[in-house]
Amino acid sequence: MLITQSTASTGLETQTHQSYAYWRMRLMCALIVGYAAMYLVRSNFAIAMPQMLKELGYEKWQIGSVITTGSLVYGVSKFISGVMADRSNTRYFMSIGLLGAALANIAIGLSDTLWTIGVFCVINQCFQSMGWPSCTRTLTRWYGPSDLGTKWAICNISHQVGASIIMVAGAWLVTHYSWRHAFIVPGIVCVFLAFFIFERLRDTPESLGLPSIEEYEGLARRVQSNQEEENLSFFNIFLKYLLPNRHLWNVCFANFFVYVVRYGIIYWAPTYFREAKGVSLLQAGWYTTAFEFAGLLGGVAAGWLSDRVFAGYRGRVGFLFMMCVSVGILLFWLAPGTTPWLSTLLMIAMGFFIYGPQVLVGVAAAEFGSKKAACAAAGFTGVFGAGLGAAVAGVGIGALVDNFGWDAMLFMLVVFGFIGAGLFMMNWNVSCQVKR
Repeated sequence: MLITQSTASTGLETQTHQSYAYWRMRLMCALIVGYAAMYLVRSNFAIAMPQMLKELGYEKWQIGSVITTGSLVYGVSKFISGVMADRSNTRYFMSIGLLGAALANIAIGLSDTLWTIGVFCVINQCFQSMGWPSCTRTLTRWYGPSDLGTKWAICNISHQVGASIIMVAGAWLVTHYSWRHAFIVPGIVCVFLAFFIFERLRDTPESLGLPSIEEYEGLARRVQSNQEEENLSFFNIFLKYLLPNRHLWNVCFANFFVYVVRYGIIYWAPTYFREAKGVSLLQAGWYTTAFEFAGLLGGVAAGWLSDRVFAGYRGRVGFLFMMCVSVGILLFWLAPGTTPWLSTLLMIAMGFFIYGPQVLVGVAAAEFGSKKAACAAAGFTGVFGAGLGAAVAGVGIGALVDNFGWDAMLFMLVVFGFIGAGLFMMNWNVSCQVKR
């Protein structure tokens, strides 16, 4: 009888391991495809902007105001979506978000005035805000703390995959057709991808009859802690785990500077290369693609380093990466002429180092918050980053360039990079692997 029970137990454990491995792979692929699709109908605005400015006759600050309004809405919506995602089914939540963003993009491509473009951009950002909280919920429920940084970084490559594709494809569409096609074509593609994501995604391990990640990895103390939190409302969890957490606040403020630098480059690089360097839109698209592709590697490197080398000390890796990106922008600013290989190399360096901190902010936020508020914690940092930071990168940089030129923008990005490094350094002695 003992042998039979032991054999049955071993067989059940093997089946559980196999099921976990299968669903982890399937869900990771679905998340990468799903969030990359979000970027197809998000980063297209940057590549369409030079032609929009020319055809519609608006100033940079006017187009920048659309970016800023959308960014502020996105930041607030991302926090609200985070709260909702903690209590929603990822399968439905992400699919609806992608479908709504796709339809909003088609509407942008059919618009003729700045205010209608602005309205549909705001609607797009509301649906966009449902994307990453869905990834956060899935990652924190399928991976333990020792692997979360690496797996988070792997999932985060979806940013660069989607942005790289649209930078090249969007530039081709604008060059050969019109800026409207850069919205309509990706929108149609993403309508179909929304249904594909719905078919591939599932929610928690428990919804599939599997043990929770705490039970699966033997984290008994966290199982008990999570059971106690079942009786707490979100408001009480927020007050208990998020608002009093000074380390989370450090990450939030750091995220503001990360996003000003990151989106300052994403939003304005194509226009900068066109106006300041005199290169073609296709060439500008390739430069920006190099930035995004390097970010893919930088994000994975930062996640792996923070897990395997720095033992969960995300702040240390964030500090080092932000210092490097600041130096990279400074060299880019001082580099003479328009040498293609040098411009590409410096864009690669900036992309590699800025996406590392962007990854680490999300991981640290999810770990600083309770598991029950992981999406809300990540969304809270989004208010400062994707909301306020991206807003400054929009109308703020647009107005700065209109009044003081491109050198003022580059100087601002260098300074903001160093400030962001200082904020990460404030979490130098905090290891995020000690709690979920």
